[in-house]
Amino acid sequence: MKSKPSNQRGVSLLQLLVVLAIIGVLAGLAIPAYDNQIRKARRADAKTALSELANQQVEYLLNHSVYSTTFPPLGYGNTSTNGFYTLTLNAIGSTSFTIDGTATGSQANDTDCANFRVTNTGARTATNSGNLDNTSNCW
Repeated sequence: MKSKPSNQRGVSLLQLLVVLAIIGVLAGLAIPAYDNQIRKARRADAKTALSELANQQVEYLLNHSVYSTTFPPLGYGNTSTNGFYTLTLNAIGSTSFTIDGTATGSQANDTDCANFRVTNTGARTATNSGNLDNTSNCW
């Protein structure tokens, strides 16, 4: 006597492997794109810090007739608000200043916009990790 074949329910090992392979491919494509978008979003940390510091320098100049050579009088430390950029301040009396923001920590992987700069003239520039101008893509 033959037994009736039962209706099998569930997934075969082959089907499971195909699904896992598809998920792996999608993750392999999505994760780098996600990381890139995170790096782009973090650039706002540098832009905000440099713009605020430039405004504070102008105010300091109006009150003291010279630009500040240190961050504390401007209400800042040597890192951006969220800590993704190290800030450097160069001031020469009442004539000029530059403020640089250099990507640090996990943001150092942002090779497209590794360095930001703002000057007393309002010029805003950015360079990639090879120090080539990339202002149009970063600001």
